[in-house]
Amino acid sequence: MIDFEIKKIQAVTGKLFIQDRERLKPVELAEITVEIKGTIRTFPTGRGGEFYIEDIAPGTYEVWFLLDGHHHVFELVIPESDDMIIDLGGITL
Repeated sequence: MIDFEIKKIQAVTGKLFIQDRERLKPVELAEITVEIKGTIRTFPTGRGGEFYIEDIAPGTYEVWFLLDGHHHVFELVIPESDDMIIDLGGITL
């Protein structure tokens, strides 16, 4: 008999924006850092500020990144959901 660990895989997607004077500017091609269960993880943003994170439990996380020489910190809230992919939509900082 072979044991197979069954693990629920859940991902989170969204888009990051910064309010830049009178317009929203996407957080493009940045390296985002978050601490998850005591482990520091990084993930990139794409063109348009899109991001994708796997294996992150519901909760509130402090997230930080460097963009144009400025350090930004914000809270990322992951809601409880049975969906395989949670789309957080646009997040404006």
